[in-house]
Amino acid sequence: MMQICTMIKNLLVIIFITSLSLSFQQQLFGQCDACQYQEELVNNGDFQLGPFGYTTDYTLSLNNGPWGLLSNEGTYGISPNANFLHDNFQGFDHTNPGTGNFMVVNGAAVPNTNVWCQNIDVEPNTDYVVSGWFRNVDTNPQNNTFGNLQFQIDGVSQGNALLADGDWEQITFNWNSGASETIELCILSLQIEPGGNDFGIDDISLTTCKDYNVLGIVEAGDNFTVCSGEQFTLGSGDLINFTYEWTENGEVVSSEGTPDFVINNDGTTSEVYQYEVIADSAGTGCIQTDVVEVVVNPNPVISIGEDVIICEGESVFLNAGDEWEEVIWSTNEDTSVIWVEEAGTYSVSVTNLGCTSSDEVLVESPDLPEIDLGQNTSICEDETAVFSVTAEGVWSDGETDLDYETSTEEWVWFEVEGLGCTKRDSVYVTVINYPNVSIEEEITLCPGELYTYTIPQEGTWNNSTQSNEYQINEPGVNVVTVANEQCAIVLESEVFYLQLPEVELGGDQLLCTRDIVELDASGAYNDSVIWNDGSELFFREITMSGIYEVITWNQCGEARDEVELIFDNCDYGLYIPNTFTPDGDGLNEVWLPITLNIEEFEVFVVNRWGEEVFRTTTIGEGWNGAHQKSGYYVPDGVYSYRVKAISVKGQAITEFGHILIVR
Repeated sequence: MMQICTMIKNLLVIIFITSLSLSFQQQLFGQCDACQYQEELVNNGDFQLGPFGYTTDYTLSLNNGPWGLLSNEGTYGISPNANFLHDNFQGFDHTNPGTGNFMVVNGAAVPNTNVWCQNIDVEPNTDYVVSGWFRNVDTNPQNNTFGNLQFQIDGVSQGNALLADGDWEQITFNWNSGASETIELCILSLQIEPGGNDFGIDDISLTTCKDYNVLGIVEAGDNFTVCSGEQFTLGSGDLINFTYEWTENGEVVSSEGTPDFVINNDGTTSEVYQYEVIADSAGTGCIQTDVVEVVVNPNPVISIGEDVIICEGESVFLNAGDEWEEVIWSTNEDTSVIWVEEAGTYSVSVTNLGCTSSDEVLVESPDLPEIDLGQNTSICEDETAVFSVTAEGVWSDGETDLDYETSTEEWVWFEVEGLGCTKRDSVYVTVINYPNVSIEEEITLCPGELYTYTIPQEGTWNNSTQSNEYQINEPGVNVVTVANEQCAIVLESEVFYLQLPEVELGGDQLLCTRDIVELDASGAYNDSVIWNDGSELFFREITMSGIYEVITWNQCGEARDEVELIFDNCDYGLYIPNTFTPDGDGLNEVWLPITLNIEEFEVFVVNRWGEEVFRTTTIGEGWNGAHQKSGYYVPDGVYSYRVKAISVKGQAITEFGHILIVR
C-alpha cells in the first residue's frame, strides 16, 4: 500500500507542476493524449515568487524616483499593480488581477536587450509549446513608443515579435528540442526608441505532453501568511481524474483541487487556520493527505481623523500613529506625522505584519475673495474718502454695504468670512487741514510805494515764485497758493495805486446877485476837503462875493486852489427850479425856468452819462420828464442842466445846475 501511495504522490507532484500553467491548459490539452498531462518547465513564470528564478539585463529598482520605483529607464519590478511602481503606469496581473504578480518594465532604448532569461532542461527530440503574455503599462497619451518583444532560444529568435500597445496579448509558438538537453529561453526587447517602451510580462510558459506518473504526491502547500480579507489558494492544482476534500477543524470546506478562501480577521492579533487535503486518484483507491497552516493577520485599523478646515496661512498636522511597520502618505512622505498647508485630499497607507490599510481626510480651505482697499490715503478736511468692494462682508463700522465713506481720520477695514475663516484688508485715512493763512483782500498804495506780502509758510505766487514773502510795486490782482500736502487754498488780493489829489475851481467871476455859482472840489482821488470858511463839502453853491480857497487831500498828498467871485446887481431875472414831480397828480408836473427881461433863451438837460434828454430854445416851454428822442420817461434821479440866455440889454447869461426828478 505504501508503494501505491508513493506512486500516486509522485503523480500529484507532476500534476502540480502542470497546474502552474493553467492559462495554457486548454491550448495544450488537445495536443496531449488522455493519459498525459502538460508539464510546465518554466520556473516562476507567473512571478508569484517575486524576482527569482531568472536573469535579466535590466535592474531591479529599489529606490524611489520622481514617479516611483521605476522612474528610470532600464529598471523593472514585480508587483500586482503597475501603478505601485510608477505614477503613470497601469495594469494588473494577467491571471489573477489585483492579487497575482507580474513583471513591470521601464524599457531602455537598447535593442536586443535580454528582458527575461531562464536556463531550462528539456528532452531531446520533443515537441514543446512556448508562450507568454505581454501588455503596455504607460498611461501617457503622448507616448506612442511601445514595447517590441520576441522570444529567443539559444540566441535564435523564435515566433513572431509582438508590439505591446494595449491590454494583454499572447505570443505562442511550437518548438522541437532536436538534440538539445538544456536551453536558454529569453524574451528580448527590440525597441530602439526612448520614451514609452513600458510593458508588462506574465505567465511565461514552456510545456510538453508527459505520461501520468501515478506516483505523484499530493501537497497542501507550504505554510503561509495572508492578510484579513485577502483571497488565498490552497493545494497544487486540479489533477485529472482526482477527487479532493478539504477540511478545516474537521469540517469539509471544499471539494476542489485548488480552492480559494477569504478570511476576515477583525481582531488585533494573528489567527492560525489549519487545512487538511484528502486526495483520491480515481481508479487507484489510494488516499493521500497533507496539512497546511494559514496565518491570517489583522489589517491595520487606521484613522487620521475627520475632515478639517484650515484658513489661509494656517496649517494642520495629520497623525497616522507610530505603531506601524511602514507609513506612506499620498505626499510620498513616510513619517507618522505630516504638516499640511494646502487644501486637498490626503491619504495614508500603513503596513503592519505585512498587511496594509489606508485612510484619507479632506482638508478644505475656503476660497475667500481678494480684498484690496488700496494704500493708506490722505484727504483734506472738507473731502470724503470712498472705498468700494465687490464681495459680501462687513466694514469696520459694522455696515455691509459695498461702499464705505468717511471724512474722519481712522483705520478703515473690510472683512469677509467663509467656513469659519476670515480675510481682512485695512487702510489708514489721514485728514489734513488747510493752511491757516490769510492776506488783505484790498491794498491801497501811493505812487512809487512798495508793498511786501508776508505769510507764515511758503506759497506759490502768480509769477511762480515760491516764498513766504512777495513784493509788489504796481496795481493788479495778486494770487498765492498755499498747501499742506495736497490740501491747498488760493488767496487773492487786489492792489490799487492812488493818484495825488487834484482840484480846479476855475477863473475868477463877475456875477449878478441872482446868480448861484457851484464850486466843485471833488475828484477821483480826493478823500477829504476843507474850505477857508471851514466847510467840508466837496460841492458848494456860492451866492456871495468873496475869495474861496479849498484844500483837498488823500493818504498820498494834498492839492489846493482858490477863486474870487463878485456878485453885482443885473437888469434881468432868471429862476431855475431844482426839483419837479412828473407823477400825473397835476402838481409840479413840468420843469420850467422862469425868465425876466430875457430876449434869447437856450436850455438843455443831460443824464449822469452826459446823454442829452431835453433841449429847447423856446421861452416858456417846460420839460415833462420824457426823453426827447425816444419818448420814454426817464427814471427818477439827478440830471444836469445848462441855461444860456441874452438879456434885453444884450447881457449874456449862463446858468448850470441839477434837477431832481421824484415820482
